[in-house]
Amino acid sequence: MSWAIFARAEQLPLRHYGVYEGLPHSNVSCVFQDSRGYLWIGTGDGLGRFDGYRFTTYDTGDGLGHTFINAITETLREGSG
Repeated sequence: MSWAIFARAEQLPLRHYGVYEGLPHSNVSCVFQDSRGYLWIGTGDGLGRFDGYRFTTYDTGDGLGHTFINAITETLREGSG
């Protein structure tokens, strides 16, 4: 006996985010989700933090040594978690 199950894939809503929505640059090199749920996006011209609604951007004026971000990781401070 053979059974065939046909399931329809759920169509999830997708939204495109780019420079006009606040992303620092269109060249994205890495993405990281931290323990608080923020998405950190490393680009060719700085770092973007996305809170689900808007981007906050960081560059050398905010203390970054370089604007090209190629890796992101999270370091927890002592006593935080």
